[in-house]
Amino acid sequence: MKTSTRCPLIDATQPTILLAEDDPDQSEMLSDVLKDEGYVVDTAFSGDVANQKLQKNTYNLIVLDIRMPGMDGETVLKRLRERERTATVPVFVVSAFATDSDRQRYAESGATASFSKPYDIEELIGHIATFTKKRSAL
Repeated sequence: MKTSTRCPLIDATQPTILLAEDDPDQSEMLSDVLKDEGYVVDTAFSGDVANQKLQKNTYNLIVLDIRMPGMDGETVLKRLRERERTATVPVFVVSAFATDSDRQRYAESGATASFSKPYDIEELIGHIATFTKKRSAL
């Protein structure tokens, strides 16, 4: 009996997402869902690694946790907004710290949207789809 392993080909038209999330279970769950939706997903488990990847790679969208080891998500957000190459990339903040004042601060730092943990996965995927389609149409 012949078995095949499915290896999806990366298509240049597939949007690429950086998922910066320090919780392995959250990261794996969201990464799997995004991959099933046809996205190429790169992960970072700390703010420092996310910042390094943002300096080297190009992404269509970033999902960014706020509380991470090393550099926090707010600092990563501020730094990526300072760089010309990443200044306009949509950033969705996901955080357990999402009071109205937190959300306001994230928006002022350049977040496109923010989602409270635990977030509705379908709502998050819907927003990601909207923003990646808008970006790819440009």
